[in-house]
Amino acid sequence: MSPSEPKIYSDSYQLMLSLFHRTRAFPKFFRPTLGRQLEEAALDLLKKVRLAAVNKDGLRVTSLNVASERLDEIRILLQVSKDLKLLNIAGYGELSEITGEIGRQLGGFLRYEHRSEKSGSDSYGANCEFRQSV
Repeated sequence: MSPSEPKIYSDSYQLMLSLFHRTRAFPKFFRPTLGRQLEEAALDLLKKVRLAAVNKDGLRVTSLNVASERLDEIRILLQVSKDLKLLNIAGYGELSEITGEIGRQLGGFLRYEHRSEKSGSDSYGANCEFRQSV
């Protein structure tokens, strides 16, 4: 992981690794269903965050919106996993903390993009993490 990567990318990467480690401990019956869906949603989230980091204009907003949808999907699947006792409370709490942080970052980037669209600006400002990492 490069230090120049945006924090949202490193957080998404950490979430993906954490989910892969935790789903390995799911009972065999749940691994191909719930475990796989969690893993695929985490991978898709990571890919969309990366696409948003390297693209501009409408594609960036589209990638951020899809990433937000994937994050919501992960949150639902985590809740189901906790309710089925596939995740303990501590594991669920850790993953919820990471998803909360990613959600705050995604929300901030989406708000920035929407403000940029309204003002006619077509690039991030100097303080934007995506701009610095590309």
